[in-house]
Amino acid sequence: MNPDGSGPTNLTMNAEEDNLPQWSPDGTKIAFTSYRNDISEIYVMNADGTGQTRLTNNSVPDAHPAWSPDGTKIAFDRYQDGNYDVYVMNADGSGQSRLTSSTTLDVGPDWQPLSTATPPSTPAPTPTATPNPVPRMQKLPPLQNLFLTRQGTKIPPIRCLDSTNVATLTESISMPVSGIDPKDPSQPRQLGGFSFQVTYDPLKVCVDLTPGPAWTAHPAQICTVEDSVSAPTLQGVARMNCVTLGKATLVDTNTAAGRVLATIAVRPQPGAYSQTRASQDNGQIVQLNNSACKLTDLQGHAIQVFSCEDADVTIRFLEGDVEPDCAVNTIDTQAIAFRWGAGSGSLIYNSRFDVAGGGGISVNDLQFVYGRFGSTCALPHPAQPPVNAKG
Repeated sequence: MNPDGSGPTNLTMNAEEDNLPQWSPDGTKIAFTSYRNDISEIYVMNADGTGQTRLTNNSVPDAHPAWSPDGTKIAFDRYQDGNYDVYVMNADGSGQSRLTSSTTLDVGPDWQPLSTATPPSTPAPTPTATPNPVPRMQKLPPLQNLFLTRQGTKIPPIRCLDSTNVATLTESISMPVSGIDPKDPSQPRQLGGFSFQVTYDPLKVCVDLTPGPAWTAHPAQICTVEDSVSAPTLQGVARMNCVTLGKATLVDTNTAAGRVLATIAVRPQPGAYSQTRASQDNGQIVQLNNSACKLTDLQGHAIQVFSCEDADVTIRFLEGDVEPDCAVNTIDTQAIAFRWGAGSGSLIYNSRFDVAGGGGISVNDLQFVYGRFGSTCALPHPAQPPVNAKG
């Protein structure tokens, strides 16, 4: 649209959401994130909306494109190996490479020039501003595996909260809070509080919530949490409400850390360990349904939320990991070989090792495990992608 807000134009004309647009330095291209393929991917188009081209093509989310100052490369973040890290690629999508590999959240890359560039003799076209989309409240990653491993002498833990097997998600807003303060038009609007609720199947998992780092930085920020730790009788529901006292403390939603509202830890119930085995395509899907999500500014006025988004966690064993430690190795092959020929009724038979089915440990079970030798939870082979319960 024009700087005065007139003449808004739809550039993508897509039934799914397209967001996080970024102008190229020369103003001729726009990189953006699109959900048109059921998962966020990076696209680029001409400034007038033509020539829309997909740059990334993965089974994991890619988001937050950022142009290099010379317009030849695009940085972005990708969910890989259980975490978000920063990647870079050429402006045409080729040469994708990973820049960070850490156990913490690396999102929202931002290029900075090494020196002040000399203005070009011919000024670049002035880009036409596009409307800012309304923020989503979303769980990231939206799809995740929760692999099961031995928790002691017996495989299951004593209690759900004792399990070291944890799927960690963040409750985040998809973009910075924007606009002007309704009470003071000279000031930008600031995020003052939020609330959300997660519903889940308590027979499969327990859930605990922790406020994001930006919401524990100052005594003026107060959060109330009801989850499997603080309110164990509240079965199948976890909720959080955070507010800011006064106006001295501000959460900067222009930063990636400021957009992280909370951390969600999902652990399997002890029964999950006996309800499946390390067979092909094993697993149970747990839906984390987001509801009652709200954002407010420092004055207590509601900030519009585009959607409250859900997530799915697939609880499973690594295929072939019959002695579960997230690696198919000699421990697993020896356990199978020792029981070869044992059938139902044998003292050494256990259905946990009957990964190929059939009621006995046969050459099929041997080959199933030996064929997956070297597979790990970080890099399973064959692949075990998390499952979307909604298809």
